[in-house]
Amino acid sequence: MDEPTFSKRRKLARNKKKSWRGIDISATEEFLEDQRFQLRTTGLVAEKTDDQLFIVERTVKDKSAESVATRRKAKTELKCYSNLANSSRIQCPRKEYPVASNFESKAVHREVCSARATRRKPAPQKADTTTQQTATAQDLWGEEKKETADVEEHFMQVTKRTRVQTPKHVRRKASARPAVEVPHPGSSINPAYDDHQDLLLKAYVVEQKKDKAERKIFNALDARFPCVSEAPTQASWLAEMSGGLFDSEHPSKEEEEGDITKPISINPPVNREKKKTPSERKKAKAAKLLGQHMQQQKKVKGRENKVFSIIKIRSELARETREMKKNAVLKAEKQENKKYAPKKLGKFKYPFLLKTLNPLCQTFYI
Repeated sequence: MDEPTFSKRRKLARNKKKSWRGIDISATEEFLEDQRFQLRTTGLVAEKTDDQLFIVERTVKDKSAESVATRRKAKTELKCYSNLANSSRIQCPRKEYPVASNFESKAVHREVCSARATRRKPAPQKADTTTQQTATAQDLWGEEKKETADVEEHFMQVTKRTRVQTPKHVRRKASARPAVEVPHPGSSINPAYDDHQDLLLKAYVVEQKKDKAERKIFNALDARFPCVSEAPTQASWLAEMSGGLFDSEHPSKEEEEGDITKPISINPPVNREKKKTPSERKKAKAAKLLGQHMQQQKKVKGRENKVFSIIKIRSELARETREMKKNAVLKAEKQENKKYAPKKLGKFKYPFLLKTLNPLCQTFYI
């Protein structure tokens, strides 16, 4: 009997028998047919035990029954693998160590982790404060104060990681200068007379220091050298270097010839009257030895007298200590002045008036 066909536009209720005829029940029929086949043969497979479904082979297979060709084929390698094999008879110097399997490495890792967990100290248990409630005065409109431990615990619960500790210099101000500089009262449009004179005096001091620095450079360089008109030339240098070499500018020919005819002696002539006698040489030698001996005795005596110079050494140490303290005070003052000065961006210096910011400071060159 053919299945009834319905048009697509026709809508049938699912709770009526007419709609049952259009349902596909092929899968259900196949399942029932398979179940009937199992009942006809050996019974339902779902109701059988493992012993009825599987068989364990208890007999050992005899290897002698295998053919010789099968055993030979199992021993020989493929021809494509022969090129990869080592054809040399020299053994490899590198030793191969057995590598643990993945299962063994995981087991070892698990044991190590468990051992570490046992070594850890248990976390201290917090006391139960729910039952102990004390009445404390609290300002509802004041600033909320939280302890650091509570804040860290909340941070751990939310972010699941510890808070990074910020360095101390993050909240430290790099400069002591105010965010907005207040101008001097003398720079106003209509300033007071005293304020205006004070500002002019400060500007005059700055310009005076600049002029003094320029004058110092001029005195050290330009003032020590002559101008262009008085500068030495090649002719003046030659005349200066050759001064005193000749008695006259044009010597006569007779003098030139006389100088040529005179014999030239390498060693100067010896005067017998000025020659020392043996007794004079002995006296000079004895005087020289006596001078050396006296000089040596003087050195020894000086080393011995250093013991009596303790007062002088103490005074020198005290002077060095005073200088060190003075330098320390100057260094501290300089560091304090740098807080009010702008940052130095290059090697060039520029004046900055610190008195507008710090009344205790004077004009300071960075």
